[in-house]
Amino acid sequence: MVMTQPDSKILLEKFQLDDDEMIVAKKLVDKHAEKIRRVVDYQELKLEMRIHKKANNNHFEIRGQVIYDRGKVESERQDVNPFIAITEVLEKMRTELEHKIHKN
Repeated sequence: MVMTQPDSKILLEKFQLDDDEMIVAKKLVDKHAEKIRRVVDYQELKLEMRIHKKANNNHFEIRGQVIYDRGKVESERQDVNPFIAITEVLEKMRTELEHKIHKN
C-alpha cells in the first residue's frame, strides 16, 4: 500500500498501522518533512515500513530516502516503537542533508 501525503512529494509505503497510529505517523512525517524542506527543496521523501516479529514483539523497520537535485540521502532504523523509528530516520536524513548542503 502506497500512501501519498497531501504534499505529493511524500510517500509512505507498506505502513501497517491502525487508524489512530497512522494519524500520529502522518503528523510526525509532516513535521519533519517541513524541517527537511527548510534545508533542501527535495523532489521526493519516501518512507517504507517493514514489521519483523521477534520474540513476543513487533519490531518496526523504517527505511527512508530523500531525493533532491544533487543526489539522495538514506537512513534506516528498527525499534519496537514505530514513532521512534520514524523520528530517528527523518532526523538523521535532515542532519546528513545539512552537512552535505553546508559543505558545498
